[in-house]
Formats: sequence, C-alpha cells, structure tokens
Amino acid sequence: ATDDAIVVKLKPSEFAVLDPSLVTTVPAEGAKVHVQPYARRRFDGLRADTPEVITEKTSDGTPYTITRHILGSAPAKLPIPTPQCMELGQLIEQLEEMPAPDRFRRITHMLVDAGARDFTWVDPTPSKIIETPPAISFTVSTAKFEGRVTILYDRGGDTYVVELHRQNGESVELVDRHDE
Repeated sequence: ATDDAIVVKLKPSEFAVLDPSLVTTVPAEGAKVHVQPYARRRFDGLRADTPEVITEKTSDGTPYTITRHILGSAPAKLPIPTPQCMELGQLIEQLEEMPAPDRFRRITHMLVDAGARDFTWVDPTPSKIIETPPAISFTVSTAKFEGRVTILYDRGGDTYVVELHRQNGESVELVDRHDE
C-alpha cells in the first residue's frame, strides 16, 4: 500500500488496485480482505444496469411487456413524473445526465449513494414560475449532512439555487448558485 494505491492479490494472476481514499481501513501487508466493487444503483435499490421491464398497450388495448437493456447505460431516473414546466424538466434532465464531481457517476447516482428519499417537487404553470419556482426537494443522511436538500430554479437570475435544511432545526443554508 502507498498513498496512491493499494494492490490486493485476488488470485495467483489477478489483482485489484484500490484508491486509498475509498477504503474504510488500509489493510496491513498480508492481511485477508474482502473487495466489493462499486455498482451504480437506482432509486428503487436495484443495480442501475438491471434491465428495465415496461408494460405497454397496443392500439386495441392489449398489454404486452418489454424488457429493455441499454448497453453501456446505467441510468438512475429521478422518481418524479414527467413535468409540465419546461424548466423543471430541464433540471431533471441535468441531474440525470450531468456528471457528479467525481466524473465517474451522474448526479442522480450520487443522490442514490447519499440515500436520497422522500422526493417532492414544484411543477408550476408558466404564469406562476416567478412566485412558485420549479424545485426538487429530498431528504439525505450522510456523514457530512443530514436533512432536506432543495434545488430550485431562480427565473429572475436564471440560476439554480441549492438550499440545505439541516435535520437539527438549524436555519436554511444557501450552498451555491450556478448559472445555467
């Protein structure tokens, strides 16, 4: 083990290289360890690469089932119905498509890993977008933060605002603003 990598012998001719920042404890040389590879997950708890089963209907109403597996894709779709508000739809698309800070996952995979749950959303009509901005809220519980997270679109500033509402009753904390 070094500061850059930990090499683990799995079999006589098979090795795993681990990032020390991603392991709970750096093992001593010669120690037996269990290596569990990271697998992206969906909000329903299944692996993100699990085939999707969809039931559709023909024009005469007869139901049929499709099992869809998109190669090279492991999406984590937000548990939110298709919105009527274009800006909320764009926010959902960006969360599902943009890379997380680690550049390995998408933002929604990061939310799954943080245990995001209890989703709520604001889907305003175009005439109410200023007074009732489009937003997505969810609860997370991690070592760094426990509470409610709200991502909302500020139409006036054309920016997204991220608010943290801590579980222990502390006031709302503005985390960051990002121009689109």
